[in-house]
Amino acid sequence: MKQKFEKENYSKSLREPNLLTKEYIFQIVKVLENRGLKIKEITPDKVRKLGRSENLSRLPIFIVKGGKSWQGMAVGFPGNTEGLTTSNVGTPFLRILLYPMLELFQDINEKHLDNGAKCLYMFGVRFPDVFVRKFNLLRLLTPNLIIVTNDVLKTIRNSPYDIDRHCGGEAHESRYQHEICKVMDSDKGLPVLTSTGQIAIKYISHEVQTGEGTVKPERLDILGVDTNDKSLVVFEIKGPSCGDEQFKNLFFQGLEHLVWIEKNKMAIKLIKEGPKGNMINTKKRARLILGFQGEKVPPIFYSLRNVLQSKDKYMRIDFVKLALDNKGITLTSIK
Repeated sequence: MKQKFEKENYSKSLREPNLLTKEYIFQIVKVLENRGLKIKEITPDKVRKLGRSENLSRLPIFIVKGGKSWQGMAVGFPGNTEGLTTSNVGTPFLRILLYPMLELFQDINEKHLDNGAKCLYMFGVRFPDVFVRKFNLLRLLTPNLIIVTNDVLKTIRNSPYDIDRHCGGEAHESRYQHEICKVMDSDKGLPVLTSTGQIAIKYISHEVQTGEGTVKPERLDILGVDTNDKSLVVFEIKGPSCGDEQFKNLFFQGLEHLVWIEKNKMAIKLIKEGPKGNMINTKKRARLILGFQGEKVPPIFYSLRNVLQSKDKYMRIDFVKLALDNKGITLTSIK
């Protein structure tokens, strides 16, 4: 029977054991354990004995080990995508969890991790932007906040060969996306001449679900990694059939996804290769590449890039021309 939700029903539902599914939380746990983390759940009684909030004790709490830079505490939010919405979970409930989470994180740090806790994790099927804004307050007070959702779990494990490249004919964006991903997935990766020199980009995923959209989650076209410095590469493209307004929106679309990837790169590394992998270096800043057809870059793109780089010397944004023929994809740097 379909569960009915109403404002603040989430906190009430937590009082009834097994009413809210924990399936998605344990899917995340299983993947991260397969990547090398050791994750142990704390019983609700133990959380209560530590003198923490009754509301917090109703959420699955885990101690995470398996690498000094990755150990810490995880908080799971049971429920499906319908349950974890702002119409069901009110912001007052989220706010009253924040301080108890910090206290419990401190207790676990002292009693179980020898004052070496580095990460506070949040597990759930999907978190609306309101949730993320509240969680981001904890980002200011803990060494690392890592939000892992099933949306990211699914899309980081995409294959470059599952793109419907025939949809819409030769001019359709998916054909360009498929060819770029295919070259990225080759032994040498995708060569791109950037403002900082020649790099080779290896494939991580495509259609990566990022922030909340009005109807469906936002999606990043292509995610790669620079084999030179092991930084993540956000690759946004527009095919020849896109309109003028869509084309001009490319810069802001790419920038938005770059910001999201920068905040979530530790989660991406965990899902893709685990804490001991050497493909991705999370200490390196992600970079943005915007690809499109045509010889000219809109002047506003240069202006926007200049403003961003004047405020942030580590900001890296490059423009490339895309050309597709029967031999494959060709990328030409546009300065």
